[in-house]
Amino acid sequence: MVENDPYTRTTLKRILQARYQVFEAENDRQALLRVKQCEPHLVILDFHLPSVNIPRLCQKIKRENGGGEHSGDPGEKLAGAGEG
Repeated sequence: MVENDPYTRTTLKRILQARYQVFEAENDRQALLRVKQCEPHLVILDFHLPSVNIPRLCQKIKRENGGGEHSGDPGEKLAGAGEG
C-alpha cells in the first residue's frame, strides 16, 4: 500500500491486516523498494501522491514486479476521490 498520509495508511493497514499481509510505503521510492522486496499480488496506490507522475509510477511498479513469482499481466484499477 502506497499512501503518504500516516492516518489513512494506518487505518487501511488495520483493516486489511485481518485477511492480508500488508507492506507499507509512504512515497514512490519506498513503493519501488517494497515491490522489489515483496513481489505483491496487489498494490494499493494513493492517486494523489505529491510530485509523483502516477502513470509512470505504475509502469515502474509493473516492471519491477514483472519477473517474480506473481508476474503475468497485472490488472490495473484506478480510483480517485474528488477533492473538495
